[in-house]
Amino acid sequence: MIELVELTKRYGQRLAVDGLSLTVRPGTVTGFLGPNGAGKSTTMRLIVGLEQPTRGTALINGKPYAALKRPLSEVGALLEAKAFHPGRKACHHLRWIAAAADVPAKRIDEVLELVGLTSAARRRAGAFSLGMAQRLGLAAALLAEPQVLILDEPANGLDPEGVNWIRQFMRGYAESGRTVLVSSHLLSEMAETADHLVVIGKGKLIADLPTQDFIRTATKRQVRVRAPEAGRLADLIRLADQQVERDEDGSLLVSGMEAAEVGRLAAQHAIELHELSPQTGSLEEAFLNVTQGASEYNTSPAHTDVTTAGVAGGNQS
Repeated sequence: MIELVELTKRYGQRLAVDGLSLTVRPGTVTGFLGPNGAGKSTTMRLIVGLEQPTRGTALINGKPYAALKRPLSEVGALLEAKAFHPGRKACHHLRWIAAAADVPAKRIDEVLELVGLTSAARRRAGAFSLGMAQRLGLAAALLAEPQVLILDEPANGLDPEGVNWIRQFMRGYAESGRTVLVSSHLLSEMAETADHLVVIGKGKLIADLPTQDFIRTATKRQVRVRAPEAGRLADLIRLADQQVERDEDGSLLVSGMEAAEVGRLAAQHAIELHELSPQTGSLEEAFLNVTQGASEYNTSPAHTDVTTAGVAGGNQS
């Protein structure tokens, strides 16, 4: 388990992490999201002792990283893809880490096979592609079979097969009762992988809740309706003081009513329905809605309207 209590990190006048408090629990994959410059990487470095907090604490299984007796057995981290000597062979890179962590040498072959690098074990790591470097970094993080796994953009450079593999791996690791914290800008992948989301912006907590709850609360809920008498149904919906709009394909998008309510209204007026389906927003839409104004680096606005929705704050764990 990872616990952050009022975690704060300041670099001169810049506040990178601002009073961050949250708990990352075992048994779930927790996605760590935020715009560029939000403080995600700094937070991860604070957790594993690569940075010292200005104020507050970061605990792994109840202790600061520096107080862990066998840190690599407690927490494995992949924070930078190419954190190895380029002239060293992959197996040699893992060998010195295993020796430092008092891990049996046979474990090296196990993790190389696990991440799909057995055939590249004796190749120099400097010649690795980004995807292969990510796999080697993950192998190093897994050497001592840690209870906590922290991954920063682990799918960068992976091909589709690799992305699918890392997704299944993280889910399996969490299901075994371990803690997984993963940062990624691949929001569609996070929607498939993460059970829980922590979203930050400008170093502050924006949201901390289950993935589906986050999407539901941060996007516009609508019901799609197809009917031969769509115009008459739309008039009835407006008479009920609810919002309805016509989509490009001719269907109706109803806001403010549940699907059952729309169906009941249609039945009362003998209107035939060809489709009646709740519409769920995407994680990308939800993320953009809640992080507007929370990015350190703002691009020019797109030529489409984005509806802003609120998110229920507070730790739901």
